[in-house]
Amino acid sequence: MSTIYFCTPTGKRGASSRYRVIQFFPYLNNKLNYVHFSFLDDKTYKLFKSNKIILTVLRTIFLLLQPLKLLFIVKKNDVVFIHRDIYPFGYFWLERLLKIKGAKIIFDLDDAIFLEDTSEITNKKNRLLYKLKYGKRYNSIIKFADLIICGNSYLETYCKQYNSNTFILPTVIDLNKVNNITPNEPIKNTIIFGWIGNPGNSTYFNKILPLFDEISTLYKTRVIFKCIGGKINYIPSSNFFSVMEVAWSEEEEYKELSEIDVGIMPLENSEWSKGKCGLKILQYMSIGKPTIADNVGVNSTIIEHGVDGFLADHINDWRKYIEFFVKEKRSKLVKEMGLQAKIKLQDQYSLQANLKHFENLLNKL
Repeated sequence: MSTIYFCTPTGKRGASSRYRVIQFFPYLNNKLNYVHFSFLDDKTYKLFKSNKIILTVLRTIFLLLQPLKLLFIVKKNDVVFIHRDIYPFGYFWLERLLKIKGAKIIFDLDDAIFLEDTSEITNKKNRLLYKLKYGKRYNSIIKFADLIICGNSYLETYCKQYNSNTFILPTVIDLNKVNNITPNEPIKNTIIFGWIGNPGNSTYFNKILPLFDEISTLYKTRVIFKCIGGKINYIPSSNFFSVMEVAWSEEEEYKELSEIDVGIMPLENSEWSKGKCGLKILQYMSIGKPTIADNVGVNSTIIEHGVDGFLADHINDWRKYIEFFVKEKRSKLVKEMGLQAKIKLQDQYSLQANLKHFENLLNKL
């Protein structure tokens, strides 16, 4: 019986690895024989986020040796499912050797990691790191993989230039993570807008914060911006507007999200943004909240404008839709938008609705 080796860059602490691969494990057909291998386990992932340079360097040397064991345990006709990469740098020599050995290669991606220009997500401290990690090096594995799985149509279009055996599997939410979440009672004369993500993406919402400030004063309504996992560098000028920074944890993320009224997903109109798979929107939808998002990439596929959220084409749209929710915060219309969002999530973007598709993709080889 062949084995499927799921290879992810990180353990559960990495959102991409968790949502694209790891969350499926408890639900896989028990006839599937699988092994999970991550380059960074959760302990090491946490270490890499610290400033302990010597320990990080020593751990990195050890990590570079770990993937080599795949050469000895992977057999002919086994399947190696690679989410992004096994090694974070280089030209996929290990993946090539596994294919030469007779393994079938599945490559999964949920970002435009093949782009050379990653300036949108880099800074002076990590620019070289991103230059080494992302870019055209991914073209090689896209070409020689036996099957490609993409998170959206933008990624699919790119990959099909090099490999016709390419399919879409959207990023999904496990309903069992959210079904038992009981939201708090809404606070009178208050509306909470929320955002979830990592600190590196915090710059996206900077353009929005002054609008909350302005509109809260205009309507004399208390507006709170709840930021889960990111960093806020903004001091409100209005007595009606306040910001709340909350540390992210896997155990509490949906409980924290359940306390918001509206989710936001601002983006730049860029090639990198077009490769995103809308996880934030899906998280908001899963707990029955409407979203305001920039009309970029997959956002326009997930959100039906005016039905379960709003799509913004420019900053004036953001002002208009924020103002709408401030005025209509407890209305039947807003509740209906949240309900429609939740129904769509359950029907189209839940793990439960996509599990069979995931298993069918695994069985294509």
